[in-house]
Amino acid sequence: MSEFDYSHKMPYRVLLITSNQESITEDAFENKSSHNVEAVSNMETAFNILRRQAFEYSAVVFDARSETVMYELKQLVSMVRNHFSSIYPLVIVVSHEKYEKFFLEMNVDYVVNNLEAVERILKESQEICRIPQNYYIDLLAKIIKYRDPQLFAHMTNVRRYSLTLAELCVEEGLLSDEILERIGLAAFLHDIGKILIADEILRKPSKLTNEEFEIIKKHTVLGAEILRDIVKSDFAGKSFSTLYESVKYHHERWDGKGYPSNLTANDIPVVARIVAIADSFDALTSDRYYRPAYNVDEALRIMNEDNGHFDPLLYSVFLKNIHKFK
Repeated sequence: MSEFDYSHKMPYRVLLITSNQESITEDAFENKSSHNVEAVSNMETAFNILRRQAFEYSAVVFDARSETVMYELKQLVSMVRNHFSSIYPLVIVVSHEKYEKFFLEMNVDYVVNNLEAVERILKESQEICRIPQNYYIDLLAKIIKYRDPQLFAHMTNVRRYSLTLAELCVEEGLLSDEILERIGLAAFLHDIGKILIADEILRKPSKLTNEEFEIIKKHTVLGAEILRDIVKSDFAGKSFSTLYESVKYHHERWDGKGYPSNLTANDIPVVARIVAIADSFDALTSDRYYRPAYNVDEALRIMNEDNGHFDPLLYSVFLKNIHKFK
């Protein structure tokens, strides 16, 4: 990952989506070339650009002066939210007053010809819009790594195992490939609530007491509490919803004897069912503070004897492809 220079003020780069480019004079674009105004004519092209390099833009300006494009606008905003979660460029909707206002409403010619004025709007959001989501995840990952290296290793392994299992399930037609876009983050941060558990319990070198185990179990609801306000906000897309499900429900059991909500079978979100298998496998095959790692055969014996824990169909895919998890 390249260094990010926070001291350097980057020029504003604006993506303009308009089907009426002829209504905007060429002089306007020529005059604004130094401001990096880029125009595309349709939503599909815009979204393909944003999918690859969303965070290189300060703003997305959508020319919604035609009623026919309002539906496309809703689709664009929805897709940007779902793919880029709460960190995405400021979307400026340009339309007549009678159309619905999504983020900010301006006259399109004003935006193109007065980018200096738009700068005031972008100023406060510039930093967060320009830092890719991965920077925040990397920062959080470093905090976890320094806080508890063993926890970090576990979360990393669970991410890898969960992705592998999800890919296998997609190949077999059990799941939509849409899950692959979200499960990596959800699986990695599944144990985020454990950073709020006291070290003397989390790193205890001997067996936990019943009281201590009850405290450990709270990491699911503590992690969910961290995410609750974000998930309920207007900015949360499917990635955060999936993350929330993984964090809160990865200790639910197929037979309903898990925690914190005693969910059963398909009531458990599928991402949590996948993470549950990956979580258990890595917990058994890795060194813990209170015991050394089991070998794979012994770990599988323990998992197989834990009747009612895992989704039978997903677990069968895991067992059938166990060589990919060793």
